[in-house]
Amino acid sequence: MQQFERGQRVFVPCDVQPGAFASEKLVTIRSGTEVTSGFVRSDFLAWAGPPEGSQAFLMGVVERATPDSIVVRLPGSFFTTASGMAALPKTWAEEHLSAHP
Repeated sequence: MQQFERGQRVFVPCDVQPGAFASEKLVTIRSGTEVTSGFVRSDFLAWAGPPEGSQAFLMGVVERATPDSIVVRLPGSFFTTASGMAALPKTWAEEHLSAHP
C-alpha cells in the first residue's frame, strides 16, 4: 500500500490524443468511474516506451490525501475539473499512481 504526501510528484496514467497545437495533447484520465480530461503541454507527459502504442503518464503533484481519495494537481487546462485538481479514489491511486523521482 502506497503512502501519499502533500508535495509528492506522481505519474498518473492517461490516454493521449492530439491537441489543437503541436506542443499540446488532449489527455484523459480514467480513474474508476471518474473521467478527467483536458489539454496539457507535451513536456508534462512521460511514456513507458516509445510514444506510439505505449502507456502515457501525466506528471502531477499530490495536494492532499484523505481516507477516501488522493487529490492531485494536474498541469494544463482541464474542462472536467476545477483548477486542475483531480480527486482520485484512494484504492485506484494506490494501484495506478507511481512516484516521480
